[in-house]
This record gives sequence, structure tokens and C-alpha cells, in this order.
Amino acid sequence: MAQSAVRDVIITNQSFINTSNNAPVLLVGANVVMKGPPWIPAVEGMAVCDKTPSSGAYNSCQTFNAADARNIKDELGYNLIRLGVTWAGAQPSGQGAPLDPEW
Repeated sequence: MAQSAVRDVIITNQSFINTSNNAPVLLVGANVVMKGPPWIPAVEGMAVCDKTPSSGAYNSCQTFNAADARNIKDELGYNLIRLGVTWAGAQPSGQGAPLDPEW
């Protein structure tokens, strides 16, 4: 997978501005979150989750893999995702379990 291009972006008057050309940067993207078990999307495989309102098949995807990332960038033209992580996904061992210090 190609690396993301580094851009010099600043915030001016509540807008994102590319400092190399003073052009506005418009962030457009998708919400990536699993709101039910298993709480964290699978990252394996190459199938693209294309269940969107525009496809007419709007329900939750169970994966977010490299193919999904490419599809979001190349086919949909998005330049960001909003990654939602539920507490059950971040600490799957259950209530009262110790947090993983490496995480």
C-alpha cells in the first residue's frame, strides 16, 4: 500500500489551508466504526465493503482492510476516515480487566 503524502496544513480562520499553495483543504470521508460484537472490524481479506446509501445496501460492514482503504481513497475520492473505537473494542476482556500498557 502506498504511503500517505505528507502535507503542510495549518488552520486559519477555522479552515484548513495547505501552506505550500495557500489552497483550502477540504476533508471528506467515511465513518468507520463497529457498534456491535465483535466490536473491531476484521482486517484480513481483500473484499471491499461497499454497503453505502448510494449502493442501496446500507448496513454495517464487518471489515476494514487494505482494499477498503484503497476503495475509500481511489473510488470514492475521500481523503480521511473517522475511526470510531468503542470501549468494548478497546478493552475486550470485560469490565474491570486491566488495561494493556503496551496498547
